[in-house]
Amino acid sequence: MPEQFPNFDLYEELEVSPRASAEVIQAAYQRLARLHHPDVNSGADTGRMGRLNVAYEILSDSLKRADYDLRRTRSSRLRQAPPSEPPKQAPPHKRPTPPPVTAAAFAAKAKAAAAKAKVAAAKAAAAAAKAAAAAAKAEAAATKAEGDDTYTA
Repeated sequence: MPEQFPNFDLYEELEVSPRASAEVIQAAYQRLARLHHPDVNSGADTGRMGRLNVAYEILSDSLKRADYDLRRTRSSRLRQAPPSEPPKQAPPHKRPTPPPVTAAAFAAKAKAAAAKAKVAAAKAAAAAAKAAAAAAKAEAAATKAEGDDTYTA
């Protein structure tokens, strides 16, 4: 038959951490017993002394303490209220959305694109003219070379 544990936290009653050693628990019990024992302190709360005794009795016995810790962990998990909202997660990495395009912005972009296209066309025409000039020069040089047909043996 499982042992019933009190409905208060034994570690809080002894003012120790759940990871406290047996020596720390004993020292805490002795310190608190001197403060709250009715024979030493006439105005002491006898209920507090009873809770201290129960806490020390369970926590000083390694088997009872292990059983208490196990039940304490299980019950604290059950007592935790479900979160009212799901935890917020970071949004997946996305590119920032561009601002909406207005008619004026669209017209400005179109004008800039047209200007770039005009510059590119002018550069292409200049390159074509340069290529044509080079071809004409090469053809003239070839024609001149044909006219200088001197054969030396």
